[in-house]
Amino acid sequence: MEQSLRVFITVAKTRHFSRAAEELHMTQPAVSQQIRSLENRYHTRLLERNNKSVQLTPAGEILLREGLEILNQYARMERLIQDLTHSASGPLSIGASYTFGEYVLPRILSSFCTRYEQIDPKVTIHNTKRIGEGVVRREMDIGIVEGELSHPQLEMKPVADDELVLVVPSNHPLAEQKEVKASELRGERWILREPGSGTREAADRLFRGAELTPDTILEFGSTQVIKESVETGLGIAVLSSWSIRKELLLGTLCSLRVQDVPMRRHFYTLTRATSFRTKAMDLFLAFLRQELRRRTLPSC
Repeated sequence: MEQSLRVFITVAKTRHFSRAAEELHMTQPAVSQQIRSLENRYHTRLLERNNKSVQLTPAGEILLREGLEILNQYARMERLIQDLTHSASGPLSIGASYTFGEYVLPRILSSFCTRYEQIDPKVTIHNTKRIGEGVVRREMDIGIVEGELSHPQLEMKPVADDELVLVVPSNHPLAEQKEVKASELRGERWILREPGSGTREAADRLFRGAELTPDTILEFGSTQVIKESVETGLGIAVLSSWSIRKELLLGTLCSLRVQDVPMRRHFYTLTRATSFRTKAMDLFLAFLRQELRRRTLPSC
């Protein structure tokens, strides 16, 4: 069953029998036999075939979604059993939202991999919502996000503080101030992350708390692009202090606080609430907390 699922998922992803056979190092007739075996098992067609490619039937869509989760469970089961008799080793799938994944995680992972050479981390960076979904579906062992999520299958724990600040170019009229009133921001063009990200959620809270309605909002899916856009004078932004350390040192950006509107949040770890944890997961979570205690928020 496991082998048939792997074959089916490869065909479903490549949309082609010959490409799947090549990727799996199998003959095309052997691939076709595995698919027929599954279709006979479930008494329904899983794929619609034509000369150029294959398409999933509704039953095939279900098998692809659920089959991916089953294979992830197989992999976790094997790692848990190996943990009983071996030292921590093998793959560790980490999902991180953009701010943490791009500006905090790399240094921590570098130290972790030096200490635990037998553990092989794989990192996926996406917005908070997508990371939560990945942990629920067992595509990721651990998630680290900056936005709160509520899901019965997720265990969420704070691991570090994060302060968000107003970011302006160094030649902006407000750049010399450490703190501004919300009324001084009226008429500004805002450059923000997309809905679903933790940073966008913080910006929306700022607008509600300051009773501020932006005239113009530009949405970008990358913190780096937002920083570069602010540097050119395109607009102002709300970003994590962790993400602008280099620009503050270079003097290309300035950070300000908004009077009477605190913007602090937590970074959280996500794990499945009902799953056993591998040794690699426990080691990484302990190491992460230790390293974050040693690191302080950058000075604004």
